[in-house]
Amino acid sequence: MKQLLTRLSPLAAAAAVGVAGLLWSAVASAAVVNHVYDRTNPRSSQQMCAVVSSGESMADLVPAQPRDCGSESSQGDIEARFTWSDGTVAVGVWTFPSGKDLSGGNDQILFPGVAAPGVHFDFTLQGPGRALDYRAFIEQSGDTFSNPWELRNGSSDFALKQVVLTALGTPDMGFDTDNGDNPNHGAGGFPLMLMAGLSQWGETSGLDDVLTVTYDQFNNWNGTTDMFHRMTLDFAIGLGPATSLVFLQDTDELPEPASFALVGLALGGLWLTRRRKA
Repeated sequence: MKQLLTRLSPLAAAAAVGVAGLLWSAVASAAVVNHVYDRTNPRSSQQMCAVVSSGESMADLVPAQPRDCGSESSQGDIEARFTWSDGTVAVGVWTFPSGKDLSGGNDQILFPGVAAPGVHFDFTLQGPGRALDYRAFIEQSGDTFSNPWELRNGSSDFALKQVVLTALGTPDMGFDTDNGDNPNHGAGGFPLMLMAGLSQWGETSGLDDVLTVTYDQFNNWNGTTDMFHRMTLDFAIGLGPATSLVFLQDTDELPEPASFALVGLALGGLWLTRRRKA
């Protein structure tokens, strides 16, 4: 989230620095990640939640447990669109949990034995002469500032070529890239960073394996244009079957417009009360 590390507790700040160290110490030579920022289509101009927090918590998304903004969509706030190399497309909405609960004995899974929040696909289509399997998921099970995401193509018959994550409804979530090319970019966010030590992608696909991460539908609040409402992952070769991509990507939560109105009414009432007492 757009918060300085100095605003975190010493323990949280140390954890964040430790995660960053792990990330850069295990860069895979065969993997290249490119970032593209498209600011031609602003989507909103909402201010993020003004709270002391290191990032949006993707694991706390139910109405009974409101997060920083004090309200939450019951259907989640991310739509995931997966496209395989044969052109098959699947679309799902972030759920809690996603439905995946893989065996703890599989050491290639980041969250083994846990049905973590996310989007999970598992279906079969009849192809020419045989049935074709499509199994993949994306999950994130904690604070997005320091906890990783896992994108995995399971026992599918084709590689994943594209994954699109789009914010839904209100409050909108935003991918806080904080790439620093705007003087009002805020602090504390970052674009997608590969955790190569935990990922299989790029390890065996060859030197031409490139991931292009495109951010668009930006948030234009007060000239702060480092937050985007859509993130698209395009693989040059593809995320092959039984292959994972583990990464860090900071996100923020944006409040419902009504939240600002309630704050305004509260402040107005406080001002009127003080004036009457005077």
